[in-house]
Amino acid sequence: MLKPIFVVVFFIISSVSSQAVWAYGSASSKKKCVAPKITEMQPLALTKVAPGSAFSFIASTESNPDSLSVTVKEQAVAVKVTPRASGFLVQATLPESIQQGFARIEISASSVSQCTLQTGWLIEVK
Repeated sequence: MLKPIFVVVFFIISSVSSQAVWAYGSASSKKKCVAPKITEMQPLALTKVAPGSAFSFIASTESNPDSLSVTVKEQAVAVKVTPRASGFLVQATLPESIQQGFARIEISASSVSQCTLQTGWLIEVK
């Protein structure tokens, strides 16, 4: 009694999943999305820094340098982007208006293959 129900359920699941694969095409027909990577963040997370302190990070070679955007406490920050062999060195300073408390350095970036990244790290301003 249980075996015929199992066979019917298996048939339905396998036919639905095979249709889904055909609907989207094969993996080889699509370009692989390679997201940018952010490394070497300075100062390190949760470090205590003075107002107006400098910070930096490396954006990987997959990054589109024109897409790099940095905010701190929802304030846009001007960045200096310098090409390097390992990617792009991104340098900036904290807004002077942030005097104390925790602040998240928020990074937005896209890769040349249009993959996006949103990341960041937390510091303490004292």
